Amino acid sequence: MRKIFCYSCLALSISLLFSCNYLNNKHGYNTNETYSSTNKFDDGLYQYGTTQEFEKTEVIDKNSNSESVIIPAKFYYFSYSETPYVEEILNNNIIDKLYIEECNDAITTVEFMNINNRYLDIWKNELDNVVDKIKTFLSDEMLSKFDESQASWQIYFETNPNIAVDIYTQKMGRGSIVHQLYADKSLHMLRQRTLELAEYYYILTGNFEFEFQE
Repeated sequence: MRKIFCYSCLALSISLLFSCNYLNNKHGYNTNETYSSTNKFDDGLYQYGTTQEFEKTEVIDKNSNSESVIIPAKFYYFSYSETPYVEEILNNNIIDKLYIEECNDAITTVEFMNINNRYLDIWKNELDNVVDKIKTFLSDEMLSKFDESQASWQIYFETNPNIAVDIYTQKMGRGSIVHQLYADKSLHMLRQRTLELAEYYYILTGNFEFEFQE
C-alpha cells in the first residue's frame, strides 16, 4: 500500500512538472534567461516576429524609417483571440514609441506627470474613437451588452487607481511618487482597454488604424 502511494506521488510530481513547462512554453516565458538593461523601462522587453521572451530586444516599426524602439514587456498586448497579425498591429503603434522616447528623456516627477497626462488624453481619444467604430457593427442586442460592458469598465477605471494608491500608501506612506503611481496605473488601464477594443474591431472588420498621427 505504501509503495502504491509513493508511486502515485511520483507520477503526480512528474505530471505537474510537465504542465508547468507546457505553460511556460505556451506563453513564451524563458525561465532560463536573464537580462540586464539601463533603460528606464527595465522589466523585460519584446520583439515582434519572435518568441516573446523576457529579454532586451528591439521592436521594428515597419511603417517608419526612423530607428526601432525598445518596447517594455509590461506594454505588450497579448491577443486574446490569437488572430494573425493583431499583436503586431496593436503593439507596433506610434503612441507607445513617442511615449517611451519622452519618458526616457524625462528626469523629474513633474516631467513624468506632464507626459502621463498628455498620453492619457491621447489614449482617451483613441478609446472614444474605437468605441464609436465598434457600435456601428453591432446588432441592437449586442450594442446593449457592449454599452453595459463599457459602463462597467468605466466604473472600474475610475476606482481602481485609487485603490492601488491607497494600498501602497498604507504600507509605504505618502510622497510625491503616489501621484505618479496613480497616473501610471490610469494610463496602463486606459491603454489596455483601448487595445482590447481595437482587437474587437479588427475581428469585426479585418483592419484597424490608430487615429493619432505624429
